[in-house]
Amino acid sequence: MVVIFHFVLSQFGVLAWRCPLKMATGYPCPGCGLGTAIIELLKGHVQRSVQYHVFAPIFVAGFLVMSVMVILPAPQRIKAVKAIYDFEKKTGIVVVILMFLVIYWFVRLAFNIF
Repeated sequence: MVVIFHFVLSQFGVLAWRCPLKMATGYPCPGCGLGTAIIELLKGHVQRSVQYHVFAPIFVAGFLVMSVMVILPAPQRIKAVKAIYDFEKKTGIVVVILMFLVIYWFVRLAFNIF
């Protein structure tokens, strides 16, 4: 819902919000640029999206999976949740993605890529 709100506001040239961490400390958070990157991806500008934040496609894919699961009938939704849970338990994919997000953040901070 927040992404849709941000997307609509951006169509009118209005920035929906600023990063509170960056406003307080001067340093961007790991998610800085992600909203803009997602909007660019939804507009079909993949290269521009990745320039703002490399993780945008991963977050969009996750959002799409969750959106589909919401509209599934209960029995199929339960099976899907179990399958995703089992996959995450076997692979630890959430922890891996979060680790890469933090590493990506440190690289961006070190080379001032924002």
